[in-house]
Order: sequence, then structure tokens, then C-alpha cells
Amino acid sequence: KTRLVSDFGLQRRDLRKIDSTSDDLPDMFVRHCAIVANLSAVRAIIQADRVLLLVDNTSWHAGSAKSQYLLRLATQLQTAQSIDKSSPPVPYELFALEAILHKVLAQFEAEVQLQRAAVDEVLHTVQETSKAQIESFDFRSFAAKSQELAELSQRARLTADAIKEVLDHDEDLAAMYLTDAKAGRPHEVQDHESVELLLESYFQLFDDVVQRTARLAYVVSNNEATAKSLLDVRRNQIMLLDIRINLAMLALAAATLGAGLYGMNLQNGLEEWDWGFPVITSFCVGSSVLIYAVGRRRIQKLNLLRM
Repeated sequence: KTRLVSDFGLQRRDLRKIDSTSDDLPDMFVRHCAIVANLSAVRAIIQADRVLLLVDNTSWHAGSAKSQYLLRLATQLQTAQSIDKSSPPVPYELFALEAILHKVLAQFEAEVQLQRAAVDEVLHTVQETSKAQIESFDFRSFAAKSQELAELSQRARLTADAIKEVLDHDEDLAAMYLTDAKAGRPHEVQDHESVELLLESYFQLFDDVVQRTARLAYVVSNNEATAKSLLDVRRNQIMLLDIRINLAMLALAAATLGAGLYGMNLQNGLEEWDWGFPVITSFCVGSSVLIYAVGRRRIQKLNLLRM
């Protein structure tokens, strides 16, 4: 750290913002001879003629996606550094900054595409699930996707905010021309059109990532609500079936009550009556049908009120 402070003209508090062992928010700031960027997976210190990429050794693996990602970025920066700078199209520090922003944006774009594919798979599963099988669907997949999209959107928004913070300060924009400052030609505070256009374009691109992620999150939320409404309908159907079964059992119980009273070994005056059995039978069946009909009508009225 002492060497970084002396070689790059930084202060120790600047190093804490790009410490690979910390989880600080995305940030980008300018010092008199360096541009410091902590953007998602890239932590870099940019100078007029070189770039230092900071990597956490504990999480570095030669075959990992992150290591390959940083190696491609380093190769691109080394290629630009070896080009003849007698009349470069853009200063090296701006080229390096754009390369870093482009790589970070490409990473976000890839994550958005992966999330879109995962969301489409979940929605396809929901569409293939019939109403009768909706209760077997794992609704935790909706919650997992919503959380992943929220985290992706937050990281993209914080990265865009870091760029916006630099855009809001003209003195920082002018100080980003490190090559000219090193050659003794520092820019005036208002002389920063090229770097302002560069940062504004990437701010819009990162904001677009946020908007697309928000749309995906809305699709997930909307389909989750639809699936849950289908599940509620299915549960209501099951509850209604249970009520109808209980109602039928009640009607049968009413009928058996009359039959039980009539079948007791007690004298009731109806044993010798020729019409006793058909009258009692008709009464029991009629009362059972009446109870069931009244209960069924009450259930229909409740359904109409709910609709």
C-alpha cells in the first residue's frame, strides 16, 4: 500500500475505496495524476501511460470466468499501450477508462441475458403447468428470481451513480486528461467535452441495464401474482368441494335421524298404519333433499357476493 501511495500519488483513504477485501460501493474519482475506479468486478488505477488492475488473490483462479475476464481486459490495455502514441486518437487514460467501462457493461449485459433466459424458463414452466397442477409449482423460484434481479439492478444503479457523481463535477472531468496534464497542458474547468460525452454515453447504457432489469422484475412479479391467483382459485375449488361433501353428509344425517327414530323398538302408533312406511320414507328423503338444496343455494349466493 505504501508503494501504491507513492507511485500513483494517492492517499491511504483512497486505497480503502478500492481494497479488494472490502465490499465498498462502486466508486470512481480523480486525483492529480490518476483515475481510480471501483466498478463491479474491476478495480483499477489509471494513469497517463499505465493501468494497474487490482485482484484479490484469495478469489483468483486461472480458469475462472472472472480471471479470464480480467485477463482479456489486461490484454486489451497492453495492446493499446504498445501502440505508437505520437498522434493517438484519444489519450491513453481515456482509452483505458472506456475499455474498463465497456468490459463492466458487457458483464452486466451478459448477466441480464442470463436472467432473461432464466425468467423465460420459469414462465414457460408456469404456462405448461395446468390449473389442476398449479399447487405443485415451486413458487420459491419466483422469489429467487426477484431477489437476483433486485441485486443486479442495484449494482447497475450504483455503477451508474458512480459515473454520474463524476459528471456532476466539472473540475473532475477536466482533471481526467492525465496525458495533457503530464505534458504541462492542463485543461480548463470547462474544457472536458470528449470525456463528458464518453461518461454520459455509458451512464445512459448502465441506466438502460437498470430499466431492462426492472422490466424483467415486473414480468416476474406480474406472473407470480397471476400464478398465485390461479392457486387461490384452485384452493377455493377444493374448499367448495369440501363444503359440498359436508353438506351432503349433513343431509344424509338428517334422513337417517328420522329412520333411526322410526326404527326404535318403541310403540309409536304407526306400526299398524298401512301408509306409515312410505310417509316416513318420503319425509326423510324430502327433508334430506330440502336441507341440501337450501345449503347449495346459500353457497351459490356466497360465490356471487365474492365475484
